[in-house]
Amino acid sequence: MTRYNSENRLLHGGDYNPDQWLDYPEILAKDLELMQKSKSNTFSIGMFAWSQLEPTEGDYHFEWLDKIMDDIYEMGGNVILATPSGARPAWLSKKYPEVLRTNERR
Repeated sequence: MTRYNSENRLLHGGDYNPDQWLDYPEILAKDLELMQKSKSNTFSIGMFAWSQLEPTEGDYHFEWLDKIMDDIYEMGGNVILATPSGARPAWLSKKYPEVLRTNERR
């Protein structure tokens, strides 16, 4: 049997969406504090972050994600990096309407 968790502890955490609070560093700091208090150690991040990662087509911003991942690592946590496809950015739907889930007939 292959062991994927090399740590001898239960993974405990949840889905974390810091991208909605980037303009509020005090909230992000409080999040980390609460994560530690709850003894959480594993977080999936980035699921809804496409609009923050690529606000306009071809213009990528990974700095905030790097910092969040570093902060979680420094507190002893693990990150599961999600595919940021949970919510597409507005520019994508405007430029490529075929990505919309509905059209004028539905």
